[in-house]
Amino acid sequence: MPYQFALIHNPEAGEKKSVIVKQFMKRCKKEGILCTYYETKEDLLPAACAQKAVREGATALICAGGDGTVNQVGEIASQYHIPMGILPVGSGNDTARAYSISLDPERALEQIFTYRTKKVDVGYANEHFFLNIASVGFDADVVAKKSTLPGWIPPSMGYRLSVLLLMLTYKEHTFSISSDAFQRKQKGLLCAVGIGRFYGGGVEILPDAVIDDGSFSVRFIEDISILERFQLLPALQFGNHLTRFEKVHTFATKEVTLQTNHPVYLNVDGEIIEGVNEVTFTIHPLGIEVFA
Repeated sequence: MPYQFALIHNPEAGEKKSVIVKQFMKRCKKEGILCTYYETKEDLLPAACAQKAVREGATALICAGGDGTVNQVGEIASQYHIPMGILPVGSGNDTARAYSISLDPERALEQIFTYRTKKVDVGYANEHFFLNIASVGFDADVVAKKSTLPGWIPPSMGYRLSVLLLMLTYKEHTFSISSDAFQRKQKGLLCAVGIGRFYGGGVEILPDAVIDDGSFSVRFIEDISILERFQLLPALQFGNHLTRFEKVHTFATKEVTLQTNHPVYLNVDGEIIEGVNEVTFTIHPLGIEVFA
């Protein structure tokens, strides 16, 4: 396949995992594919690397990084209508999960070199692009809390610690939700809108999501007690919260608007936007092509 690859690598994903970058470049040479390497830096974000790569002739973008890096590279791939591949070397890798890409970087590499692609949906939360899940409420606050923890705490442990801390102290927001499928105004724990099934490093918040059906899967969880929170958390790990809890609502829609009673955090593919109290989620069917 006559692609010209651009490999965009976030070295913050871990030095040991940078080995996969060398393996990928070596494989390109073996396959006779031109591949240019771009490394993200504090003053050269993944999106800027991707734009530079496209200007320099790349016809496919390969991302070696976590969900935040994949999000930025994916937005450029979507804008320029070129394929994207993922080498999952982050702490969560939930977008790779959504696309059934192996979480083993070496196996993910092999998936890219089958040259098989599929088109999947993308979304926008106001002007913010996302590939997997965007949300408001408890889970967004968990991500924000995690970013304030000491750097020596491993990412996966930091997420779980943030969950436990907020389980006891979190105060629900009043949500106003409006779509063609669901109307509601009340206090709630969270509202998650997505294309993929997982966030938070494998928490199956949207078990019925389909990545290419042209609709969002949406979950709204009502105001629940602290005891109910501790009952709900294990259920989220296995995706069976839909049938076990009456206060969990699910629906599918192409567009939904969410308002809150005061400014809150918006979580977009694991990245936090502050000070949001109204957001409209819109889906773009089959908006990106991925190697998978």
